[in-house]
Amino acid sequence: MRTASWSKKVLYFLFFLSGICGLVYEVLWARYLGLFIGNTTYAHTIVLASFMLGLALGNLFFGKMADRDVNHLTCYAWLEISLGLFAIITPNIFLWQMPVFSALGKTAPIGSPILQVLKLALSFPVILLPAFLMGGTLPLIAKIFIHGLGNVKNEVAKLYAFNSFGAVAGALSSAFFLIPKFGLDFSVSIAAVTNIAIGVAAIALRSTLRPPVQAAVLSHGQEIIPSESVANHQMRIALITIGISGLTAMFYEIAWFRLFALVLGSSTYSFALMLAAFISGIALGSACLTNANWRFNRLPAYTLLALAETGIGLSVAVSMPLYERLPYYFGQINGMIVHAPATFPVYEGIKYFFCFMVMIVPTLFFGMTLPLVVRLFSRNPVYCGQSVGKVFAVNTLGAVLGSLLAGFFVIPAFGLKGTFLIANTINAALGGLLLFTGNVFDGKRFKSLLCLLPVIATAGIGCLTPPWNQIVFTRGTFRGQKIYTDFEAFKAAASWKILYYRDGAQSTVTVSQDSRGMLSLFVNGKADASTDNDLKTEILLGHIPLLLHREPRQVLNIGIGSGITCGAILAYPVENLDVVEISGEVVEASKLFKDHNRAFYLDPRVRIFNEDAKTFLILTPSLYDVIVSEPSNPWMSGVASLFSKEYFMGVKSHLKEKGIFAQWFHTYEIFL
Repeated sequence: MRTASWSKKVLYFLFFLSGICGLVYEVLWARYLGLFIGNTTYAHTIVLASFMLGLALGNLFFGKMADRDVNHLTCYAWLEISLGLFAIITPNIFLWQMPVFSALGKTAPIGSPILQVLKLALSFPVILLPAFLMGGTLPLIAKIFIHGLGNVKNEVAKLYAFNSFGAVAGALSSAFFLIPKFGLDFSVSIAAVTNIAIGVAAIALRSTLRPPVQAAVLSHGQEIIPSESVANHQMRIALITIGISGLTAMFYEIAWFRLFALVLGSSTYSFALMLAAFISGIALGSACLTNANWRFNRLPAYTLLALAETGIGLSVAVSMPLYERLPYYFGQINGMIVHAPATFPVYEGIKYFFCFMVMIVPTLFFGMTLPLVVRLFSRNPVYCGQSVGKVFAVNTLGAVLGSLLAGFFVIPAFGLKGTFLIANTINAALGGLLLFTGNVFDGKRFKSLLCLLPVIATAGIGCLTPPWNQIVFTRGTFRGQKIYTDFEAFKAAASWKILYYRDGAQSTVTVSQDSRGMLSLFVNGKADASTDNDLKTEILLGHIPLLLHREPRQVLNIGIGSGITCGAILAYPVENLDVVEISGEVVEASKLFKDHNRAFYLDPRVRIFNEDAKTFLILTPSLYDVIVSEPSNPWMSGVASLFSKEYFMGVKSHLKEKGIFAQWFHTYEIFL
């Protein structure tokens, strides 16, 4: 018995390691796609959607397999080993994709939606297969631990928590340790070897664990039903709820990430910390369900699910009025810290805690929902593998749809505040529906009124909350160190007005004008161009390479910004100027600088391509006399790929003989 108990603890640890590897792969695959076919939101969404769809299919397929008479630990072990072996070759597969994408992509116009379909078609199978294998791990390993209906919720919650805590460690280790120290290829190898080691260790444990229930558990010819009787229509409602809950979870995740990018800065480290904080809350929520002594946990699962969904909606609604103050709060903290290499870990730890405290309550409730629905669907321990797989698959498919809708439609159409309002109203409505169809209240009229209250309260708080102050979110407090007496003083210190503000698919773009008439362009809260401090750089970046070239005719400018560099280039007798910009909102915003950029967008010599620079360089056949590159700072998420070896090789391949390449790079804020 002691040996079996020890073996289970080892298996929990192995599943924790598996969670680390899964998140590391997701991060690394996104980086590889960024290197070879660009860093657009579309490319990242392709990775995320492919990854989650693979998980869903794996949940379904291996969930059914788990209920068969197989050696579950052996199957789990071979899933981990197969995943590791396949992962080792993924860098080469991504490398082989580039010439294929180049050959096929040249048949479509640059910036065309067809290119996004092609990226999906090429990357989909590469990511889908390993994600499919990952999706099978939870149903198989859950079957090992579940020996009766009494421990379904606890064991699924415990396994989900261990795996999620592993994902937290994977998010942090990939950003702060693996990629900086070992690079992409070796990081993949480390994760792959870890998966193989997990599989080998699982095989070694086979003789120490008793097999799960394989024969139907019957009482008087009927399946044993849990003590909480759930009607078929309630089970259908619970399944629909978990799917929609997955959708809203992605709404919140993407909206929070965009919000925190304005508050903390959109660095790679910040995004890793946001992801870690988000998953931490989910892991803690699952862990809460394993505490049988907690009174809240003794409620029926259907009632708990209703309270969890209601709690998600209400907690976000109540916190929304505070979101406007987040830049002020973080600015106050930032002003107390000495920024130096020695204080970097402390600074990043504070950022993690800041994100965690904002997201903890709703993510805690999110972490409860999956194990609760699994408990509702588990009517016979023989078929619990199928129950686990089905519930997780529906939730993951909802998340796939949520990631697509949030990034491409909801945020651009309704903004960040509108996205939060839509999501928390949906969660409150789900909670109300569950309460209405549950057995908590008696009396139809009373029940209807009581169940509508969460929806009315959530929507009411959101609608009555005044529009967020756009100036506050463009302050870039993550770059300043000034401490203010209160929030009103913080707002009053900004003496400019907003001329343009858009929450786009790629980023939040703002143009402001101060009392002197100076214009500034902000991308995710960071100033990227202006008509004052940055003006010399913007002008010289266009003039210097054009002056050095004897006969500049064909010119490429990567990154529009304010468009002032484009205006400087057009002062010369160039025949064509191709301009590549990843963000359509930046293209629109640059038109407000028409008095400084010669209204370059109206010049017949100019062609503007709304596309990622890497994709453009892969697909364009054009050669240029001068190429000017002016991306943002490399610490900004996604921008580092425009300072990579692959990018510079792509630029070189498009320069004519004696062509000139001019690259902007900052010398400030660099510690040597």
